[in-house]
Amino acid sequence: MIKIIKEHNDLHISLIAIKLGEDINVCIYGGDNPHIGAVALAVPDERHGVSASVIAIPGHREDVIAREYSVKLSKALGCRVCILCGIHKDNASFEDINIFCNLVEEAIEELRMEIEK
Repeated sequence: MIKIIKEHNDLHISLIAIKLGEDINVCIYGGDNPHIGAVALAVPDERHGVSASVIAIPGHREDVIAREYSVKLSKALGCRVCILCGIHKDNASFEDINIFCNLVEEAIEELRMEIEK
């Protein structure tokens, strides 16, 4: 299991990754009220590169993060990647959302480097 925590001032996210054979299951959560917002499964496909399926809770926007980074990791690592994402902060500003997105990107890159070691 790999655990990565990223913080910026009062904003924070956690990433937990578990290798399941050749596959990787990733949970990204944070903010004031971690939850299940969206799940994405990316699968390498010789004909199409990587295909992804997403399930999102209505009204939540984590599907963008889950899909983008499941596809990115699947392409980089050549395996199936499932990402569950749930980040919430009450009254989040546009800047807060950008910071959360940057924290996730940093955590995903750190995870990729750790797995490729």
